[in-house]
Amino acid sequence: MNLSDYQLALDRLHHPQMSVIETGLKGCWQRRPDVQSRVLTAREMAEYMLWMAENFGHNEGNDLGEIPLPPMLQGGEIAALGRSLLSGDGDRENRAKLSTLVQSSAESSFFLEAQDISAGVFLRYLPAYWRTDDYFELYYVYAGTCPVYFDKEQITLGPGSVLLIPPGTKKACSCPSDDCCVHFCLIRKSTFAQVFWAHLSEQNLMSRFFWQALSGEGGVQYLRFETGGDVKIEALMLSLLREYSKGGKYSSPLLNSLMSSFFLALLQEHEETARISKHSVFRWKPEYAALLTELEARFADASLEELAAKFGYSRRQVIRIIQDCTGESFTQLQTRLRMEKAARMLKAGAASVEDIALEVGFSDRTSFYRAFKKHFGCTPKAYCQRRSLE
Repeated sequence: MNLSDYQLALDRLHHPQMSVIETGLKGCWQRRPDVQSRVLTAREMAEYMLWMAENFGHNEGNDLGEIPLPPMLQGGEIAALGRSLLSGDGDRENRAKLSTLVQSSAESSFFLEAQDISAGVFLRYLPAYWRTDDYFELYYVYAGTCPVYFDKEQITLGPGSVLLIPPGTKKACSCPSDDCCVHFCLIRKSTFAQVFWAHLSEQNLMSRFFWQALSGEGGVQYLRFETGGDVKIEALMLSLLREYSKGGKYSSPLLNSLMSSFFLALLQEHEETARISKHSVFRWKPEYAALLTELEARFADASLEELAAKFGYSRRQVIRIIQDCTGESFTQLQTRLRMEKAARMLKAGAASVEDIALEVGFSDRTSFYRAFKKHFGCTPKAYCQRRSLE
């Protein structure tokens, strides 16, 4: 796809047109005010979907079963069932299956066997209903606003918002307006580790914090970024959607590669905008990113007093921020960063032990040896020998 094609496709996402199926969904929505002002249970949503199939689908001559389904409805068991219902096959067995699948959190309900990532654009005018799923979800807003509900909090996403929701989170969302356009990706847990964590585990304190937040610790229900309509982020999202829709040979590894690029670009350009759910154990403010960045850049000689003075906190506040964001004390964190840098330099083999000790903040070889052995359980020489055998 050339640049002008991308620009045309992005313009369509920024100024979305209602599809035939969405126009039908809007008509159903308008006829059911009881579903407009609250979040449905999964059972209520299943009943609403059956009502739509019976009152709007094949039975009214609209023949939605003949309309090509959007990408979001093409993967997994729920897609096959949806096609059957829209074509008029609403027998008791299919009704029971729908109720079960809508309430299911299993990956198989939304992924084909060969899929690692499922993607699409949210259908407008579907009611919000509570779900707790087994996979990661990523939302990106191209246009309009999108309310997202959690147990104790409601947030509203706008253009350029990115929302990442970990497995096991109870949530609901809807797109109840003509101008809303929200792209989503569903990511298997095993794949998320490859496309997110594998690239970031040794990168920086921010990526460590993100992973800690998303790995189920501290009750974090979401991680949110604001990209301000970053063209690179938009293009990567569009590429993901188009590749998923196209499918074919090598599609799965291509999607994984695109998702990796998306996460790296997101953290590289927008990590300072990160926000997490209010009711998590972790405490986080976007301005903490600057403090962590400074600490990572100057871990060899940084002091609590210097950090406090530079960022306008008290010494006690800096201690609490570091503990909340990393799970470690200042001393523990500083030692770990020093040891990790020392280990990388030892593996590179380009500097002497004395030079490495000075580089990572130790005034003499003896104190460095002592700290290194306590951290790794062996001397620097033994560490190098062990690594050479791996």
